[in-house]
Amino acid sequence: MNRKQRRKDVSMIRKKRYDYKTVTIKEWIRDYLKQTDHQPVGQRLPVDYTNAKSIDIIESLVDGKGIGMLTLVKENNEFYVYESIDGGHRKRALRDFLQDDFEVYGKKFSEFTDEETKDFMKIKIQLHIYYDLTNAEKGALFRTINNSTKVKHQEMLNSYGDISIANAVRETVRVISGCNNEIHSLFTKDGDVGCKMKYLSAANLQLKQEEFLSRVFYTIWRKKFTKENEGKFVGAVNDDNLKSMFKNMSKKEVDTTQKIVDELLGFLKEMAIARNNIFQQKLSWKEQVSLTHLFFWMKDTFGVFKIADYDKFFKEYNTVYEFIDDNNTLVDLPFEKKELTISVNFSNYTKEWASKDKINQMLTWITDEFNFTDTEIFTQLDIQRLFPKKMKEKQLTKQGYRCYIDGLPLTMEEAEAAHIEAWSSGGRTTENNIAMVRKKYNRDMGVMNLHQWMVVNDFERKVALLTQYIFLL
Repeated sequence: MNRKQRRKDVSMIRKKRYDYKTVTIKEWIRDYLKQTDHQPVGQRLPVDYTNAKSIDIIESLVDGKGIGMLTLVKENNEFYVYESIDGGHRKRALRDFLQDDFEVYGKKFSEFTDEETKDFMKIKIQLHIYYDLTNAEKGALFRTINNSTKVKHQEMLNSYGDISIANAVRETVRVISGCNNEIHSLFTKDGDVGCKMKYLSAANLQLKQEEFLSRVFYTIWRKKFTKENEGKFVGAVNDDNLKSMFKNMSKKEVDTTQKIVDELLGFLKEMAIARNNIFQQKLSWKEQVSLTHLFFWMKDTFGVFKIADYDKFFKEYNTVYEFIDDNNTLVDLPFEKKELTISVNFSNYTKEWASKDKINQMLTWITDEFNFTDTEIFTQLDIQRLFPKKMKEKQLTKQGYRCYIDGLPLTMEEAEAAHIEAWSSGGRTTENNIAMVRKKYNRDMGVMNLHQWMVVNDFERKVALLTQYIFLL
């Protein structure tokens, strides 16, 4: 029997796994209120920690306008009978109002007259109740319901629920009810109300910090477990990348990745403490993101490094940051539509995740000025992989401001220093082993020797000339 014939013989309509119910608030209190998990791990967190939205919800009920459909799934676990899928804020507003947490039209619920109480209890609400849904189906249902609603991408990822990577992200950033998890100290809350952070300027509103952490996890996972990005940490991370990770990352991979995640978060906490020591301010969002990229750049460049004095490291970083941020030189970058100043571009790139070119340009500006040779900052750092700025300028002048590889005009802003014999193959950081090349070539080269890469990429005729006239271009 072929597929078409089977379709004719078997109904495509599946058995219904849901019910619609209309209940009064009195029935909601009796049958659903205490039996419902109003904030399961996969649902969105509140974005407003005041009662303003909750008041609007209850006023809508009192005014006879209703509050729309509330979606639940029947669970029957040891704690709850139902789990909220959508409409969590509306359910919590009703619960909190009944607990006298706020006033509506100048009255708390306990202050209603007997007639007002009876009328309120008669108000009807609509429920959409699902049965026998798997964890994946619950997440898919949330995403379907919110497909046309403005929901942050991380909130969609959070809806994947009880999977290893989703648990690792949320349990690192926030305390989960009933989980008894210990968050990383970088994400310590500032006070008991809301989601403000002690060390970080950016709060976890709409899971902003969890999205940041997801991008960090992906950066490390890609390096450790995929063949993408030429085996480097530094690179772009987009929403599709995160979706792929949430679907495919194993528990073992999460545990392995978590070790480097914790190393980065520890570094950022030290940077936040240093910033507070110097300026009495929290680490800004731009600093948080740019320092993260710098951390991964140091991982790529040095492998192992140890910072001796975090205050001095931050002072050096801040000096470089302000120097670049004050640079009003116009630059024409190939990935920008128009000329902008270095200052404007740098300010934009410090919070960049989606463009590898912009991330690399931001890191080039920082690392060209950063003094990695200061032994008071680092106790363990292999600086021999870095070409000094003066050596790079001298070599580009010697090359006649032309790319070593293609022979076309090249400015300092467009150039990077490459080892002719790769560092990984024993090449030294010396004047007879440096070539100034276009950035895209150097980044495509990876660990390959320069002349070998040129042959592979059809520059073999140029290699023969360079062998004879290596500095006479």
